[in-house]
Amino acid sequence: MARQQADTREGVPRFLRAVLTVGVVVGLLIPVYFFLFAEVTPLAWDFRAYHLAAETALAGEQFVGVRPEVGNGVYVYPPLVVLLFVPYALIGGWFGTFLLQSALNLALGVALAWLILRVVENRLGHPLSNLDRGLLAAFVLASTYPMIALGQGQVDHAVSLALLLGFVWLERGEQQKSGLAFAFAAVVKVFPVFVGVWLLYRRAWRAIATAAAAGLAAVTTSFLLFGVETHVRYLEFLLNERSRVSEFSGELAPDFFGLTLSRPLSVLLPQVDPSLYSPIAAVLFAPVLWLLYSRSETFEDRLVAFLGTLIGVLIVSPASNPNHVLFLYFPMVTLAFVLAHRRSGRLVLGGILAMSFPIHFTHIDRMMELGGVSTGSRATVMTVVEPVLSFGTVTLYGLLFVLAGCVAYALQDGRGQTTPQGVEQPD
Repeated sequence: MARQQADTREGVPRFLRAVLTVGVVVGLLIPVYFFLFAEVTPLAWDFRAYHLAAETALAGEQFVGVRPEVGNGVYVYPPLVVLLFVPYALIGGWFGTFLLQSALNLALGVALAWLILRVVENRLGHPLSNLDRGLLAAFVLASTYPMIALGQGQVDHAVSLALLLGFVWLERGEQQKSGLAFAFAAVVKVFPVFVGVWLLYRRAWRAIATAAAAGLAAVTTSFLLFGVETHVRYLEFLLNERSRVSEFSGELAPDFFGLTLSRPLSVLLPQVDPSLYSPIAAVLFAPVLWLLYSRSETFEDRLVAFLGTLIGVLIVSPASNPNHVLFLYFPMVTLAFVLAHRRSGRLVLGGILAMSFPIHFTHIDRMMELGGVSTGSRATVMTVVEPVLSFGTVTLYGLLFVLAGCVAYALQDGRGQTTPQGVEQPD
C-alpha cells in the first residue's frame, strides 16, 4: 500500500493530461478531415452493411458477406449477430437507424467512461479533479477510435463495455456474470474467445464454464435459426476473405490498414508462406505473454496481463485492424492513470499518443497537397514515409509501445508491489 500512495500523491502528471488532450483534439478533427478535405467520406459504411445484412436475412436470402453498393463495408460478423440489426431493418432505412445506432453508441460510451473513472478512482484511493475527470471522459467518448466507431456505426462500444464488465465482475468474484460478459464479446467479435487464455491464468473455472456454456448455446441457436449452409458460408468467408492471409503474399501498399505482425513479417520474410505469419507471430509473442502472466497478486498485475492478452490477439490475428483499438480502452486508460508516475506508465502513454494519429500514406500526401507543398518536396517526404508505413501502421507502432509498457511493468515496476488489492464497483 505504501508504494501505491507514493505513486499517486503527486497527482496526475502533465504528460498524461497532454496525451488525453491530444487524443480528443485529433478525434474531433477526424470528421472535419473526412467531411471537408478527404476525397471520399466513409460515413456509416459498416452500418450500411449491417443494415443490408438484416434486410437480406429477413428476405430469407444469404446475408453473410453482403456488401452495399456504396463504400467498402461488408457484413463480417457471425450469423447470429445479424439479430442485433433486424430491428433497424424493420424500423426503416439505413440513415435514420444509423442515427439510432449512434445514440446507442454514445450511451454505451458514457457508461464505459463512467465505469473506467470509478475503477481508476477506486484504485488510486482518491477522486480525480474535475479537469481530469473531464479529460478521461472526453478521451473515452471522443478520441480517435471511439470517433471512428461512431462514424461507422459499429458495435465496438458494446464489445468494449462487455470486456470491462467481464474483468470487473471477475475481480469481485462474480464469475458467472464475468463469463457471460466475455461470452457476449466472443459471440459478436469471435476473437475475444482467446480471453479464455487469460481466464486460465486467473484460474477462473466457473467463468470459463459459464462462457463455454453460453457460447455453445449461442452457436446452437444460430444453427437452428440459419441452418448449416449459412455457417459453412461464414466459415469459408472467414478463412478465405476476412483473414486477409492472401494479401500478405505480395508487396503491401503503405495504405494497407491491417493491425497485425503479419505486416512487418511479410516485409522481413517475403519468401515464407503467408499462412505461417500468424503462427510465427504467436511464437514470438508467447514469451511476452508468459512474462506478463508470471504475477497475479495485485490488481495491476492482473490488468497488465489482461491488456497484454488483448494486444496479443490483435497483433497475432491477420484480420485485426486499427478500429479494434477501442477494445483496449478500459485496461489501457486505467493503467495510464494508475501507472502514470512509473516508467511503464510513460511507455503506455507514449503508445497512446502515437495511436492517436492513425495516419495513412494518402492522408499525409493529401494534407501536404492541401497545404500547398511543392510536388518535389512531397515526393521527398513520401519517399521516406512509404517504407515506414509499409512495414507497419502508426497504430501498430503505438501498440507495441503500450506492450513495451506492460513488459516494463512485469520486469521492474510491478516487483515492488505486494498488496493484493482488487477493485470494487457499484452494483
